Amino acid sequence: MPQLSNRDSHEAALAAAIAGIHEKAIQGIQGKLKNPPSEHDVDEAFWLALIASYRDASKPLLEAIYLDAVAGLGDELDSPIDLSKDAASWAANYADELARNLVGNRKQSFVKAVQKATESGWTIEQLIEYLMPSFSVVNAGSVAITETTNAISTGERAYASKYKVLFGLALVAIVRNDFDPCDLCKDKQGKNPYLVGFPPYHPNCRDYVEYLVETLLS
Repeated sequence: MPQLSNRDSHEAALAAAIAGIHEKAIQGIQGKLKNPPSEHDVDEAFWLALIASYRDASKPLLEAIYLDAVAGLGDELDSPIDLSKDAASWAANYADELARNLVGNRKQSFVKAVQKATESGWTIEQLIEYLMPSFSVVNAGSVAITETTNAISTGERAYASKYKVLFGLALVAIVRNDFDPCDLCKDKQGKNPYLVGFPPYHPNCRDYVEYLVETLLS
């Protein structure tokens, strides 16, 4: 099928949710810092609460993307399949994984920023400036693009697997891109993602997979 028709709105919703949490998080960090700053100023409870925030915000959005991808492929092939339970299970697990990765990376950046502040005599404002790219609207948009692609890819892959079980027909899968693919993706265009891997292939990747019923190609 072509690229999911409403992927832009899914991206925007996910980006807005993540950006809102980013903003509150960086404000929370700044409010906790003492002078001179220490990594202990921001306690473990803060990071655990941040994990919960990212997880709870992203779960329903990722589930909705997955289900729309399944529905779109079902409409394209005139064979709807109910994967709502699969979507809920995947979204719950993956949202937690995503949240822990987001917080883990930001916690590492925070510790590094405090070390740099200690070594170089940075002010709290300079420390926050160092952290800002990880908590920016631009970063939220990048995460949203990548994770929208991931949810679409995962949902369609689940559909293809179930389709084969139900109908005894394998779907031919081909990597596509509506625009000029980047250097990292060029060699994957037109190839079988089961051999070259499924998108996303890198941050901000919008590659998708086209599925066709195998018997229609013979």
